[in-house]
Amino acid sequence: MKRRKNIFGCILVLGGIFVFILILVCYLLVMINSTDKTYDNAAEIPYNKVGLLLATSPITSGGSHNFYFEYRIKAAEELYKAGKINYIIASGGNYSQFQKNGCNEPEAILDSLLVKGIPKERIILDYDGTTTLNSIYKALKKNNNSFEYHDKEV
Repeated sequence: MKRRKNIFGCILVLGGIFVFILILVCYLLVMINSTDKTYDNAAEIPYNKVGLLLATSPITSGGSHNFYFEYRIKAAEELYKAGKINYIIASGGNYSQFQKNGCNEPEAILDSLLVKGIPKERIILDYDGTTTLNSIYKALKKNNNSFEYHDKEV
């Protein structure tokens, strides 16, 4: 019986060490692969014709202010005004009819960007951006150094 407890304890310790090493390896892989791909200010970011703004609601499901929304709007504004992007794709879903405190995310982004001085003709609304992967997948299609969004060339 005592021998079983010792074996079980060893398995638990080895399992914990394995999980720790796995987490450490994943962390290191992310750090290595993200070097030179993250930026602290808009001046460091290379020019791109189009920026994809992934939506979130301006209000959380609990009804409080959503700072993620505010920070994303601020980042898009800074990139546009710094000349780093010419167009902003506001990608999100319209949850105003289906969720408590739900909103029309692309319209909320549009309203916020217009207040910040971004011209309406530079904002492209994507109502089918209900997942991050979907937004990224369909947002931009590179074709001979021009970008096409759905059937609209920008």
